[in-house]
Amino acid sequence: MQQSIILQPSQRLEYIDLAKGIGIMLVVIGHCVDGQGFLGQYIWSYHMPLFFMISGLCFNDNRYPTFKSFLQKRVKTLFIPCLYFTAIMLILSTLVLPSYYDLSLISSKFPSAYWFVFTLFLSELFFYESNRIFKTQTMKIIFLFICLGISALLMWIELELPYNICSVFIATFFYGLGFMMKKMFNNMAINIGRGGVIALFLLIIPAVSVYFTKLSIDLSSNTIPFPMIYYILIALVGIVGILIASNTFLKNANRIKPIILYLGKNTLVILLLHMFFISLSCHYVEPLISSKIIYKIMEQVIIWALLFGSIQLINSKAKWLLGK
Repeated sequence: MQQSIILQPSQRLEYIDLAKGIGIMLVVIGHCVDGQGFLGQYIWSYHMPLFFMISGLCFNDNRYPTFKSFLQKRVKTLFIPCLYFTAIMLILSTLVLPSYYDLSLISSKFPSAYWFVFTLFLSELFFYESNRIFKTQTMKIIFLFICLGISALLMWIELELPYNICSVFIATFFYGLGFMMKKMFNNMAINIGRGGVIALFLLIIPAVSVYFTKLSIDLSSNTIPFPMIYYILIALVGIVGILIASNTFLKNANRIKPIILYLGKNTLVILLLHMFFISLSCHYVEPLISSKIIYKIMEQVIIWALLFGSIQLINSKAKWLLGK
């Protein structure tokens, strides 16, 4: 009989960091192709739900006894970094790339991918309080489906609110699912055999869906195609595939693992800077290269070089930007 593998707490953190590392690579690649075509739609089908669910997996309802303590922590680690980097982007875009961000949008929209950080901030606060109000599992499940229903209603009436606030309800749904299914996800991913084969099979399913439907989730605009439950299930299949893949990396020593771990531990920096570097490359480098294939290869080299350099600089000289 195969013996179950039990991971220690430190290993569980690696398991989450690996999943985040894989996810942030998908985010960068997805934005490099602008979410277009088969590859872009495939990545879109589960990559942002993945990050909200991972955040839910990491939520510890016993760590912060009061809403005030939780609010202070999230303001420090999410909201303030979002404001810091928004200011940095405004300065950089003014100096070197005016087309990156329209200053007239500052009252309604954060720069590019920053919507995720602000939406995560709001959804965490929303879920924290609801988790205290609704004591039983049944009530919590009902609450999550109410969030899903509100998201569907906002999408149906085509309501748009500033700073992607409409996305908070669907984000809370995935965040809450991650929290409620924490034990199941951990046990399934840790104890499952032949993880690589199963992960590959699960990750093919969203690809098949995108190939035939040409549709996927876009949480930034609170867009979930009809029928919603189908596309949510497709996202969950992709998420489970990534979580199992991360455990496969965790159990097997290889050269790629430390790189993915490093990316997973620095997702916030990558998330907040990669879109500017993509725009910078498109503006200054792409016009110099006639071959699109050669440019796309160079684009990856340029973006990741800038990202790794930025991570090193911020971690050594400016951790305060990240609330540390």
